[in-house]
Amino acid sequence: MEDGVFIGAGVVTVNDKGMIWRDPQRSPELLAPHFERGAKIGSGSSIAAGVRIGREALVGMGSVVTRDIPDHAVAYGVPAQVRGRVEKAPPS
Repeated sequence: MEDGVFIGAGVVTVNDKGMIWRDPQRSPELLAPHFERGAKIGSGSSIAAGVRIGREALVGMGSVVTRDIPDHAVAYGVPAQVRGRVEKAPPS
């Protein structure tokens, strides 16, 4: 997790890429999600193993993120899809 990341309440992150934790004959491939600088994750979202949330990206609440989200993207839904771009605020 990089600086300036906001994680809402009840966000779930998954680090088991193969979901094989119950199989004693196999070792799990663990890969945590990565949150780049300034990413914002809405409450109740689930982020899959190995997924990258780009710089200043916004994930809407309740989303299920199964693929990388590019920098400055707005993504939401089940599964989450990119549906727009984060607009920069004018200087004050």
